[in-house]
Amino acid sequence: MSQIGYILSHPLKACGKWWRAYTGRESNEDLIEREEVRLRCLRFAIALYKEKYGRFPAILRDLCDNNYEDPEWGGPFIPWSGEDTFRDSFGYRYEYEAMPVRSRVVSIGLERARRRAAELGASPNGGPATSSDNSGASEGPPSVS
Repeated sequence: MSQIGYILSHPLKACGKWWRAYTGRESNEDLIEREEVRLRCLRFAIALYKEKYGRFPAILRDLCDNNYEDPEWGGPFIPWSGEDTFRDSFGYRYEYEAMPVRSRVVSIGLERARRRAAELGASPNGGPATSSDNSGASEGPPSVS
């Protein structure tokens, strides 16, 4: 579904999301969703670079500039927008590592936000976050194996 189709079919949700982004009051879920999209785009740009040159970029900035004076430069694969180009939605720099057969790019902010969201969804004692209908008071303690 296109963005306009989504807005027309979900006007309140779309307006709420826009307003939170506009006012800087995005929810953690909104930031996680946005960062997942940004990370996919960055990984896709790295894959395009690898396809074109047969190697991974040595540094992420290689996606923006012709650092090797290649006459057949096919970039930029990501437009340079200042020092924040390679920072995640949470303000952390992406961690990037290029190896001969694969590359690895990590968003520290995304990992921390996911961990925080998981902790908020869990109960304080580590058990299930939702309560059951039966308290189990008539049962004995759980067996330990």
